[in-house]
Amino acid sequence: MESVLDVAVDEAVQRERQKAREEMIRVRQGIQKVLERERKLMREQVRRATGQVREWVVKKQQDQLLQQAGQLQEEAQKLQGLARSRAGGRGGRDGATSSGAGLPRRGGRPTSREEYADRYEDTDGEDEY
Repeated sequence: MESVLDVAVDEAVQRERQKAREEMIRVRQGIQKVLERERKLMREQVRRATGQVREWVVKKQQDQLLQQAGQLQEEAQKLQGLARSRAGGRGGRDGATSSGAGLPRRGGRPTSREEYADRYEDTDGEDEY
């Protein structure tokens, strides 16, 4: 009688062990699914954050380039003014106006001839005349 009881207890223990193994497998699979979801979410967050950082860096670089362009433009205008004042100090191109008709220039922009003269002005300090 004890052997029948021992067999029944052994079978019950085996069934419980099998149930516990199956439950552990389900728990592991559930944990794996949760971890996979979390990884996907984290990857997406990293992608978004990286994109935002890239946008910020590009904007910063554009702002810096615009600022540098503004500074260069100001410097160019100062140099053009200096070149014009130097040209004006030599008699202002024989007293003739830039338009040739005694009228002021349109929009204050130099003519092609003036731009060429300003750009390729003799800078060695000696007059050609």
